[in-house]
Amino acid sequence: MSDHDFEFGEGVGLPKRLPPGEQILWQGKPDWKRIAVEALHIRKIAVAVIVLAVLRLAWNADANGTMGADSMNALTQTLMFGGALIALTALIAWGIGRSTVYTLTTGRVVMSYGLLAPIALNLPLAKIVTADMKSGARGTGDISITLDENTRLGFLHLWPHARPWRTKHPQPTLRAIPAVGDVAERFVVALQASGLRRPILAGDRAASGPVDAASAHVRTPAAHDGDLDRGLPARA
Repeated sequence: MSDHDFEFGEGVGLPKRLPPGEQILWQGKPDWKRIAVEALHIRKIAVAVIVLAVLRLAWNADANGTMGADSMNALTQTLMFGGALIALTALIAWGIGRSTVYTLTTGRVVMSYGLLAPIALNLPLAKIVTADMKSGARGTGDISITLDENTRLGFLHLWPHARPWRTKHPQPTLRAIPAVGDVAERFVVALQASGLRRPILAGDRAASGPVDAASAHVRTPAAHDGDLDRGLPARA
């Protein structure tokens, strides 16, 4: 069973049952490997370990450049420490992926996360001003949510489910979502079906209409667009 093969539905990723009439449109987990790369910077850690190992070898080499026992011991210690650090980072990323469930309903976004102290963050659609989609490798990507000015959240409270470097006005972010274009399309449907006219942005530009996952463009349909009437089927 893969990390994404688990049973969704009420009771999974939700603090309590949904009110009558509210339906789940989508649920998903972040790709833990992308969390390791994008949120925990595991590749940069690996590069730092290699650089440190080379520097220690150069520092301990004698005048002729010969590597003695001390040099090899220093190299071994550095690689063992670096390997343990990389393994720990990967383990944390795996734990984040396993403990996180994102839920989009007809009335809200729920972010359930937390390795040691589980948190269920409830974000009503009525408080969402915009949602920003960032497409990444292999169709994975992020959807960052901008809330109205009366809703404030702490960056550390959200991390790593927060948009990087937005510490003054933190944005809750659904990180490393597989098939992010499809999820963004469901956001469009949910926001507009709830009576809101909020755009979803693709990168720094807003567009209109259903999501084109390949080009990462999102269209916001007009009120008379028939696509809204048809909606999208909920996924298990």
